[in-house]
Amino acid sequence: QGREDGALGYPISDEQVTADGVGHFARFESGDYIYSIAPVGAWTVPWQVHGIWEAFDLENGPFGYPSGLPKYQPEPGIVWRQEFQRGSLAISPSGEAYFYHY
Repeated sequence: QGREDGALGYPISDEQVTADGVGHFARFESGDYIYSIAPVGAWTVPWQVHGIWEAFDLENGPFGYPSGLPKYQPEPGIVWRQEFQRGSLAISPSGEAYFYHY
């Protein structure tokens, strides 16, 4: 499935410029976002990850921009993992966040 029938649904915001003026993003019906920046590309950020990333000042914080697809990991201790330019963010089932800096 793709387009509006896909997991994201319809966009619910226009494409916007990020706070640093370099990238772009849009929000979708699912609550998830897509962020894009050259040369990193465009990547989905699930709402569960976005809330924590936002608490750390989004692209202006220690993570930088997303640089890979989010992974839902139904393994003990981790539910979501998202790669960023300067590390990865993992979220536990209880909502605790772990940042691995590169």
